[in-house]
Amino acid sequence: MKFIRINPFLPESLFTLDSEELELVQSNNTEKNRLAFAVMLKFFQTNGRYPTKKDTIDPMIISSLATQLKISPILFEPIYLGTCVSERFRRKIRGFLGYRIAKLSDAETLIIWLIDQMQNGSYPMPQYREKAHEFFKENKLEPFSHEKTDRYIRSAIHRFEKQFFANITKQLSPTSIKLVNDLLCDDTKINGSKKENIPDDEITLRRLKTDVAGVKLKHVAFEIKKLNFIRNIPIPSSLFDNTPRKLVKKYYQRIMAASLSNVLEFVPDARAASMA
Repeated sequence: MKFIRINPFLPESLFTLDSEELELVQSNNTEKNRLAFAVMLKFFQTNGRYPTKKDTIDPMIISSLATQLKISPILFEPIYLGTCVSERFRRKIRGFLGYRIAKLSDAETLIIWLIDQMQNGSYPMPQYREKAHEFFKENKLEPFSHEKTDRYIRSAIHRFEKQFFANITKQLSPTSIKLVNDLLCDDTKINGSKKENIPDDEITLRRLKTDVAGVKLKHVAFEIKKLNFIRNIPIPSSLFDNTPRKLVKKYYQRIMAASLSNVLEFVPDARAASMA
């Protein structure tokens, strides 16, 4: 038997068939189907989903599985979702692993679960996808399609942010909200004016976000004026005490990168909370 060198960084379960798995794989009617099924089974066990055209299967895994099945690895052809063969394979894998197809009620449970995960901080989209697949694996669910999963993730983010911004805004006084809105309105008026008509020491959102231009006295004086302006907006000192720093940083970076027109497009709660 040919010796196959396995990548030490890959989990052993990914390229080893136990006796029950071997029996299941052998139940397929052709060598090509047996190898494709074995790869599909192992991929699902490891990743909680089936391989797509974007995935590259490690040749060492194919060689190892082919050796255990006494099949040539060159017979391997990936089976993608949407074919009759893939549907049959999925049904077999679900039955063997005790999984079921995710349904609409699971989507709502997934959204609520993701919202709970968001309490600990913000994540990039790829990490949310990983978390969604954790959920599917824990609940023994065959995942939704990539497109549906992304849609439910975005729905969870939207719901979380809506509630998060509402909770922040509830803690702001009407005076604070008015001062923020006045700042945005003043900035709008100034943006519509000729540059030469704008006083050098006028406080605007754009200027609040701009770093000091140098150590000249007038620049230092204007920075002090900006600082005093911000301090005069009454914000509860405990406003973000229970908010993870990672989450605060996300919305701080968002507001710093946003143009005035972008900020004005925010819904009122998002606008007030982000400016706070």
